[in-house]
Amino acid sequence: MLRSLAVAASGDPIEVVLLHDEDLSVDGRARVEETVDTAGGTIRFLRVPGARLEEYPSGRFPRTIWLRVLLPDLLPHVDKVLYLDADTIVLESPAPLLKMELGNSYFAAVANPLYSFMGDWPRTTLGIQHPRQYINSGVLLMNLDLMRDERCAERLLEYARQHPENVCPDQDALSALFGDRHVPLHPRWNAQTTLWDLGIEEQPFSRMEVREARTNPAIVHFIGPFKPWHYLCTHPYRDRYFEYVAATPWPPPEREGRTVVNRVLRHLSPVWINRWFRGQQLLERQAWYRRLKAADSDRSRTPTVRRSPEQP
Repeated sequence: MLRSLAVAASGDPIEVVLLHDEDLSVDGRARVEETVDTAGGTIRFLRVPGARLEEYPSGRFPRTIWLRVLLPDLLPHVDKVLYLDADTIVLESPAPLLKMELGNSYFAAVANPLYSFMGDWPRTTLGIQHPRQYINSGVLLMNLDLMRDERCAERLLEYARQHPENVCPDQDALSALFGDRHVPLHPRWNAQTTLWDLGIEEQPFSRMEVREARTNPAIVHFIGPFKPWHYLCTHPYRDRYFEYVAATPWPPPEREGRTVVNRVLRHLSPVWINRWFRGQQLLERQAWYRRLKAADSDRSRTPTVRRSPEQP
């Protein structure tokens, strides 16, 4: 992602803040610095103690998904920032995005298309009626000043506490609370894998927008379980990912998931592959939720012993 960003910026100054919770190795930091420095950019490593994220329920995701929500507090002197997930590649300078006026909106984002088998939880669970108000949180132009003024981080945390069962915790919270206070972006600014997997009529965008995003994406986002180094990844921009990897200090990652089952699945359409894989994830999530409810039930049955002041 960082190498592609440097190439796409075409000489524009790049200021990168890398968010992380655990300590980074000396070698890892040096490689990241080299990737940014050789492109004329600057980088700052911002470590957020893991304890700060413990209150945020994250389900099957790592708690670091919440770091983007903390950006208004983590960058107190910055008025606006472009947040990018690590599983993106940038193919066009983001300068037009950074110049965008957000006014009274908390952020600008692209809607998140859903596979039909995933159900309609944005409407039935989150109460979101318009499909373009359910956003993907992997690419966000954030109005940090407004989010600080209106205590968005606290509001999102409180919502997450009240809805620990949400499928995509941070994304669901951002969409449910602020879906009507964001600037909808053209899908080419967050061209998600579903853009190619789904038919045009299945997406929350116009036919023209889908065609433009497919043929001329500005930011490609490898959402879902199959990243470019996975055996089941058939993404049309997979090779571009490896082109950028080759220009960094890292060796290309080894292909993962070359199993007997995946060799069979690879002959299916991307929709059915995702359906099978997400079905496995759903079973895991249901088991996790049952454990969560059981733990809550056990805590509620634990007797509380009240001691008088005279008791030791």
